[in-house]
Amino acid sequence: MSNKGSPVYYSINASVRTPKVAILVFTEDPYWKDTILRITEWCTGVWGGAYNIVIPTNGKSIDEKFWKILEKYGTDYIFAYRTSIADIKKSNPKKYEEIVKRESDRLTKQFPDMGQAQIDEFIEREVEMSPRLPSEVSEELSQELKHRLSPFYFEDHIVQEKVSNKAYVPFPLTDITKIINHTDVVRVVVPEYSGNKDIELLIYSVFGKPPDAYEETLKKNGIQIEHMSPEIPVEELVDISITRKVDLADYRFREELRKELRSKGKKPKYPSEDFFGISPSATSMLKLGYYTLRDDRSDLDDETVLLIVGDTIEDFCLYLSVSKLNKNVHWIPVKFLIEANAAITKKKFDKTEVSIASTIAHAVYGKIRYGTSQGKIHLYSNSCDRTQLDAYKDILAHLIDDSSRHQIAVDSILICENLDEHLKEILHVIEENNYVNQHTETFVEGKSVGTIPTPKPKNFKFVHPAEHRWITELTIDGYTPPPLALLGESIIITGVQTHPTRISRYGLCYVSPSIGYFGGDIDTNTLRPKLQIVEPFNIFKEYIKEAGYDDLVISDKGGYSSISTEKFGSLDTIGAFLAEEKNRNLLDKFRNSPSNTSEGGEIIELNGRNYIDFTAIEKTLGTRREAIEIVDDFFVKGIFYRGVPLQCNDCRNSEWYALDEMEASFICKRCGSKQLIKHRNLHGAKEPQWFYKLDEVVYQGVVSNMHVPLLTLYRLKKNSKSFLYIPESDVIKGDDKIELDVCCIVDGRIIIGEAKKDAIRQRDITKYSDIAKTLKRYPDEVIFSTFAEDWSEPVKAYIQQNVKNSSILVRKDLVVVPPTQPSAADTAV
Repeated sequence: MSNKGSPVYYSINASVRTPKVAILVFTEDPYWKDTILRITEWCTGVWGGAYNIVIPTNGKSIDEKFWKILEKYGTDYIFAYRTSIADIKKSNPKKYEEIVKRESDRLTKQFPDMGQAQIDEFIEREVEMSPRLPSEVSEELSQELKHRLSPFYFEDHIVQEKVSNKAYVPFPLTDITKIINHTDVVRVVVPEYSGNKDIELLIYSVFGKPPDAYEETLKKNGIQIEHMSPEIPVEELVDISITRKVDLADYRFREELRKELRSKGKKPKYPSEDFFGISPSATSMLKLGYYTLRDDRSDLDDETVLLIVGDTIEDFCLYLSVSKLNKNVHWIPVKFLIEANAAITKKKFDKTEVSIASTIAHAVYGKIRYGTSQGKIHLYSNSCDRTQLDAYKDILAHLIDDSSRHQIAVDSILICENLDEHLKEILHVIEENNYVNQHTETFVEGKSVGTIPTPKPKNFKFVHPAEHRWITELTIDGYTPPPLALLGESIIITGVQTHPTRISRYGLCYVSPSIGYFGGDIDTNTLRPKLQIVEPFNIFKEYIKEAGYDDLVISDKGGYSSISTEKFGSLDTIGAFLAEEKNRNLLDKFRNSPSNTSEGGEIIELNGRNYIDFTAIEKTLGTRREAIEIVDDFFVKGIFYRGVPLQCNDCRNSEWYALDEMEASFICKRCGSKQLIKHRNLHGAKEPQWFYKLDEVVYQGVVSNMHVPLLTLYRLKKNSKSFLYIPESDVIKGDDKIELDVCCIVDGRIIIGEAKKDAIRQRDITKYSDIAKTLKRYPDEVIFSTFAEDWSEPVKAYIQQNVKNSSILVRKDLVVVPPTQPSAADTAV
């Protein structure tokens, strides 16, 4: 891609966004609901914090469905919530008092001269911040997070314990209270509810929950804080948390009521406007916009709602995290449904849990009925099985409508087997109107000539270089490297060794403005990096070496296909040529094979090589016009050579001689005799007749069946925006060689695989399974491609059972299918 010193021009787009933070919580935490409420408080005080996700772990592993979320999210930072004794103050006040008293008595006995004030200070400073859980993230999990997600990290600190109940906002995040006064925000409305923990989670996961110092700091900045009346029915808050809006017509009615109440000296319950947009959560998303990114077009209707059912920490974290990537995601606790079922049976609906369950059911159903078509509610649970979900489906349908229309509600609810469909189109958060900042940069030998202009936040009256931080995300048109932890510093050249850089799923990322502040305005402190295009071979070489292999080298077959591709002009050109059967047949005519017949024209065999005349080319391709075009094109490109077969008068050896080897005479290639070309030298022909030779390297590629890996790469390249590849290569470890037929990066996705003319054997499958498992970052796809017509069912099953992320291709997937036949399609395993 460096084009050997010639200038290459790339279009680069830069966007401004907030860091994407994943916060780990420990599954053994008995107070996990309170922990998540504390995390919500912490996130509310961070710019972009409402977009943060929460991931459960036992410290040693993470469930695969949460890995998918982490990868789709494009995680920048991995924090862990640091549980402490201070958390118990809110979770279990009685137990907290017991701990404080026990510690106070111990200190009094041990240090009798210590006053109570000193004891209290020591307890607040040391005891409260003592770890409550013995949990920690193992080194193995830390390394897996590093290699699978390629996050920002410092030295060996992959997971950082930076989240706690102290609500401190660490570098490189931005404290919302330090930038809010540079916008037009004048008011924040805070919902009020306490009591049932599940209802608190429902409300505050959407509205946000301000940390303790939040209100005081905002008031100092001139921001008005309004607390909603606790008399507002909690059902209304839950309904608004699902619909994500307030009925303005209803609010106009409430405003009239408000005036009447004021005239009577009473305090109104409701805020004077649609408060959802000025809630603490919405305020944390200050000047940020949601953009939809598509890995693949989802088959789901836009009105499809995902409802997570469950009482466990995994269920709630699933809701909390997926709801950041897709707005049509909600949660209902199982215990609410059980209470609702009992209420339906007894016809007694006086419990709060029942009314909340009914509110959720009606609000979710209302979302799918909005518009011109009937959407669907997908039920999913991490903790409930299919039988339980079927029962909960029936309860929800009864809550929605228990009349003659009950069946319509039942038909609207479907059991969801996996979440993949809900993660195809995800929400990406970027500063409003700061998504497209295009710049054309010149690269020479892979290095940018100039520096990259870093965009600044544009929706703030003032951007303080020491307090306002963001992530600059770059995309290079036609060049999307994979998210490997080893690549960030190689591609983004900041000039500062410790400056955080990374390659994310969505682009090249670096922290802005600069990690050090020594005075000056934002322009003097904004980083302007250079870029280095790392070639695909070097990417794969480092990728392989990182896994403990010694080296990666282009194999002989890879050399043949690489030079052949250069001669044809590009992968697209050679791929399009090889995809047609008549073209493959033409190249096959040059093989010395008993099955190779001319079918018109003439093919001669000399010393194990075939040479063909123009008529044979014409008959193979079908028309004279195509034959002329191919011959002329290939002659210019050095794929075909013209010549004549001549026989030596002395040793009687026959050879093919190219035009540039002859004048009036020729030199025998066996005995070296020089002789004039006479009639008897013409190898039986009456007059000199042109025969065409296939270029030696291309011929070796044909013999080694290069058409299968090349057509596989050509197939993978179709519809991609960025395609990086290397030819067949050998992975070296000691004296062993492991051949990789397919090594490519499709829109940042790493794909390796096997490509063979005939059926692939079990040992080939095992080879790729073994090497994929040793790689620090498992390939996004392991492909098995064959020119056979189909795979046997046992082989398909073996691949499915033994190779993760596997897919298969057969002949029909690689070639041009005649119009009369059905179109080709991938067979996914």
